[in-house]
Amino acid sequence: MSYNTIARCAEDADLQQRVVACAAQEGVEGPDSWAAGHRWKFAANPDVAAPYAYAMEQGLANPGKRDDVINDNIILSVVQALRAAE
Repeated sequence: MSYNTIARCAEDADLQQRVVACAAQEGVEGPDSWAAGHRWKFAANPDVAAPYAYAMEQGLANPGKRDDVINDNIILSVVQALRAAE
């Protein structure tokens, strides 16, 4: 993935809110700060970056908000992997 894709993904407020919601549901203490502290690793994960890049290439608006770009199962999987690595 390009650094531009990862950077745009990491700055996507809609996607960040979805990650916060996932972290909260997973019982993470301080889900807002946890998500903010992991946003770059989250955005660089190929399961997130690849569909985000595709959405950008297709000109889709609001890719971080769209379940058809990055679904909740992907978010959950990446959040769980990041937590396991801690």
